[in-house]
Amino acid sequence: MDVAKYIGLFILKNHFCYIQGLGNLEMKKRPASYDGRALHAASYDILLVPAGSLDDSLANFIATNEQISISKAANALREYSLQAKADLQAGKEVIVPAIGKFVDVEGKTTFITDPKLHYATPAIPVVRLNKREEATAPSSAKQAPTPAYQPSAATASPAYQPPPYEEETGRRLNWGRIILVAAILLVFVAVNIIGYNYIKHRKATPPPAVVENPAPVKDTTPLPQTIMPITADTSAKVDTAAPPVMLPESNIAVKNNFLYYKVILNTYYSKEKAEKRYKQLRGNGTKVDMMTEDSLNYYIVLPIRSTSKDTTRILDSLSTLYNPNGVSIY
Repeated sequence: MDVAKYIGLFILKNHFCYIQGLGNLEMKKRPASYDGRALHAASYDILLVPAGSLDDSLANFIATNEQISISKAANALREYSLQAKADLQAGKEVIVPAIGKFVDVEGKTTFITDPKLHYATPAIPVVRLNKREEATAPSSAKQAPTPAYQPSAATASPAYQPPPYEEETGRRLNWGRIILVAAILLVFVAVNIIGYNYIKHRKATPPPAVVENPAPVKDTTPLPQTIMPITADTSAKVDTAAPPVMLPESNIAVKNNFLYYKVILNTYYSKEKAEKRYKQLRGNGTKVDMMTEDSLNYYIVLPIRSTSKDTTRILDSLSTLYNPNGVSIY
């Protein structure tokens, strides 16, 4: 994923872009100027503002174009920011295509705009009109007004007389506006007819029969100390295309009307990827554990304590926060 490309496209579209850890890039337009001899066209410049408010617009833009989740796009942006900081500290330049580049000047991060973005049309020369020279011109240079043409009696034709001028009192019809109004009326009538037919058909359709269920039978069997969990689908994984793994069943501890169990957030085939995810969640304050059973599958699990009626809601919330492909009970 080329994050720098999307940064440039987002700046050209919205004239601003917030990058976490680097600052806020703003596209400023320099107004046109006049230096006394020529007019200079307006140009654009990119400025780096260190402070900025948190904004997820860039992550949404990347997720929409790459067709990925917003959390994955935000992680890619975070990794790009960390790598850019490391390159700047090493004295390297971080280039944003067609926009410019980040550089480190005496320990301070600055942004240099691409010279191609400064392109402006050539200046327009301006010539002033000297009114004094025109006023002091000799009167002999001025031409006498040409007398109006008057036809003689010999050349005038007595047989032809032009029709008298009739002033137009009415206005012409604006056929374009009339056609537009007629089309709008036709669309309005068609929508009303379709809506009326739909409501009429809906009223004519009989409602489905409702079958009342018999009263449920109360189960008087005492609850055991441990409850065997329902085997969940653990095929949802992150950053891997491996086939699903059937996890071994284990007990869920029950104590004081609470269930104690562990939820698998992510499953990996690589120990390095599992350790990376474990350190990332631990760094964010999430108390997770990394477990393995056969040195082939590595699980990132989160201890949970909840009531039995809240289990489904908690699993849905964890899927939204940590793994859009779904989580499962260990």
